[in-house]
Amino acid sequence: MDRSSFKPTREIIYHFKVATPRLLLQNFIDASMASQAVVADLNRNLFGGQVDYELRVVAPERGCFLAVIVVTLFGCGWIISKEIINFFETDIGKEVSKQISGKYPVEHVRHFFQRFQGKSKDSIALDGVSDRYISKEITRAKQSEIPEEQELLAITSDILGEAHNVILTTDYEELSSSGVTTENYEESFRKRDTFLRNCRKNKEIDGLGFDRTDTFPLDQSSFERLIIPPTSYKTSPKTNEIQKWIVETAEISVYSPNWKKKGRKWQASSDKHKDISFSIVDENFWYKVNQGSIYTTTRDNIRVQWAYPREKNKPSGDVRVIRVLEYNGRKISDALPDDMVAMLLGGEVDLDGQPKLLFR
Repeated sequence: MDRSSFKPTREIIYHFKVATPRLLLQNFIDASMASQAVVADLNRNLFGGQVDYELRVVAPERGCFLAVIVVTLFGCGWIISKEIINFFETDIGKEVSKQISGKYPVEHVRHFFQRFQGKSKDSIALDGVSDRYISKEITRAKQSEIPEEQELLAITSDILGEAHNVILTTDYEELSSSGVTTENYEESFRKRDTFLRNCRKNKEIDGLGFDRTDTFPLDQSSFERLIIPPTSYKTSPKTNEIQKWIVETAEISVYSPNWKKKGRKWQASSDKHKDISFSIVDENFWYKVNQGSIYTTTRDNIRVQWAYPREKNKPSGDVRVIRVLEYNGRKISDALPDDMVAMLLGGEVDLDGQPKLLFR
């Protein structure tokens, strides 16, 4: 295939917020390795490995430190047309679709439906048509006409670029609820963790963005929040090690709740710590949420019993609220007794300074 002809490209930008236009070589290498792993995993999981592409580094620009990588597409198999539609119907696909075109899938996919509507036996008004019906009609119409390759490649490059950024910047809990897990994106998450961990170590990096504007959605606290615990990897050599926990009761103020049980982490602060990310694994609390008996305000104060890895110097990483004790002064549950805590968490447990208990 002649690779000198024009083919769709998509920029992947790492905009490091640093005082001088210099960066440790390791941070640049980590960014490149992360992109390589993420794009490869996306190609395999979304498009069945059918996309023929290559990654190239763009010459640096003056006045800032921009690491620019371009994804160039040269071809794709016929299977990719169906895979694009399937991708748009996933949760993460809906968000990527919105970022690509400014429209949600029902609007974005409608573009394809309009293109092929003349091939459909049933020509109907487009208003109020469901995503599922549109996808079905597109699939049927495509049997007699394949979309132009250039258009298909352009859409695919946009999907790869936007999904790449979503994976790099989104909490694992939210990604996993959309099907992006360590089982099917293991290399992506491992390379992401390495990249974020070394960004956190380099205190010269004040923030990280993914375009040419001076907008930096990630900062040092974000790097810590996004790193996932080793136990999330099924093949991790640490999965057989004894997990060590600290269990405490704490008063916290929630400034970013999440009422989806399997969504992103909650965000809160306390008198001791400014930014704390945590998940709530208290089934009684979620039962009361579903019953509508939790009363919220613009900034909720709650008392919790939580656990976090002992190697952390503050509640961070895999922080789990095992019991919500009070919510805005209203009692929700009693604290779990020590034996139940140890049984629930497993491993070695420090219970508010009490002797350690070991369960396996």
